[in-house]
This record gives sequence, C-alpha cells and structure tokens, in this order.
Amino acid sequence: MAGDAVWSRVVPLADVVVGRVRGRQGDDSVTIFKSLGIAVEDLVLAKLIYDRAVRERRGVEVEFRGVFR
Repeated sequence: MAGDAVWSRVVPLADVVVGRVRGRQGDDSVTIFKSLGIAVEDLVLAKLIYDRAVRERRGVEVEFRGVFR
C-alpha cells in the first residue's frame, strides 16, 4: 500500500530533537507529532523543541493572545 511507504520513513520526534536523525530537510517535508496523552511529557518535549528553534534561529514567532478576551 502507498501509505506503508510513508509510515516506513517515520521516526520518533525525540530522535530528531536530540539529533539522532535529521528532521525536515526541505519545505516539502512534514513533521508529525503523536501526543502520548501525558501532558507533562508533551510539555517537556514542546519546550525542548522551542528552545532548540530559538537557539538555532529557526521558525517564525507567532503572537499568542490567549483564548479569553
């Protein structure tokens, strides 16, 4: 099946974050995040990704105004 070829290239996001494997290699690359459902683990991983993006001056900063006004 065609979908099997895509899933065979999926690696754990943690491996990308710690540099074990290369992440996105171009604008057409896709990052998939499968939450474990454990909020503290999701937050720690998000913080690691954010800190690395800031350190490497990658990504685009987006203003967040919250959900309540």
